[in-house]
Amino acid sequence: MAATADAPLSAAAWELHLLLLSATSRAGLLGIMFDTSSTLPRQGSAVFVDEIRRLVTAETDRKIVQTVVHELGHALNLVHRFERVVGQAGSTSFMNYDWRYRGGGHDAEFWQRFAFTFDPDELEFLRHGPRSAVLPGDAAFHSVRYWSGYSGDSQPVPVLSWPGCG
Repeated sequence: MAATADAPLSAAAWELHLLLLSATSRAGLLGIMFDTSSTLPRQGSAVFVDEIRRLVTAETDRKIVQTVVHELGHALNLVHRFERVVGQAGSTSFMNYDWRYRGGGHDAEFWQRFAFTFDPDELEFLRHGPRSAVLPGDAAFHSVRYWSGYSGDSQPVPVLSWPGCG
């Protein structure tokens, strides 16, 4: 990304870099924001299109779009809705996973309700959050608890684990 980016990566800027790649060495990985701990975090994401096509047999284009927006959402400092600290496993936001919806096993319901949008607190944060927290290349990932006080469609968030994720 650093070698081919059209925009400089040397300062925080309203620039996001997205790599659409074929495959990854980590099976099951659909996308990633890959610069979480650098001096200028949250500037780039990658989506592994052929991995999505391999794992998702129906409506693959919908899953590719959802994954792209999800990863760009991370670059804007949005976090997963299913995280215990957020407590929104019942969300149909771009920032939730279909397979983690309502604790898992409700993929079809997620897609039936999915409206290609973010939750109200996420939109509020993107529109009115601290500039440094949203601006790619500025504040660290997960640096603002924008979800505090949001009641949404709260669901208990079970502890789940999957290979390669902490």
